[in-house]
Amino acid sequence: MTYPEQFAYWARLEANKIAANQHVERNLGVCGKKLLPQVLAEAQAKYANMTYGQIDEYRMSHGHCVTSSY
Repeated sequence: MTYPEQFAYWARLEANKIAANQHVERNLGVCGKKLLPQVLAEAQAKYANMTYGQIDEYRMSHGHCVTSSY
């Protein structure tokens, strides 16, 4: 993980939002029903054999960024 302090802050904000809105029928986190710690764990397992450079190259060559000029 590149920025663990920022991730922890973001995950805390999400957890606080979920806790404060338990009464709401559709109370979703940033990634829907999966909360950030679960999403991170899945990504770490899926991309465990890649370096940060390889991950950056992969994310810039897949998805909506492919047709964008950056």
